Amino acid sequence: MVHLTLSNLDDALVSRLRSRALLSGRTLDAEIQAILTAAAELEPNERVRVLDTVAAMTSGAQRDAADLQREDRDR
Repeated sequence: MVHLTLSNLDDALVSRLRSRALLSGRTLDAEIQAILTAAAELEPNERVRVLDTVAAMTSGAQRDAADLQREDRDR
């Protein structure tokens, strides 16, 4: 798991985050994790764009692994 350090946060922002954490019954760390998790969710159209990008990167003739192994063995 990655540990992040946030610096130069406005005192008012930290106060609002602490208030949100208190209202939701979480620690400040847990509240920030929940906010970041929600913010990082992809919209359905974004997911499609990611899949299209990956598909474009892997397009072309796909070869069977057994054929590749045979070619390598026959060298």
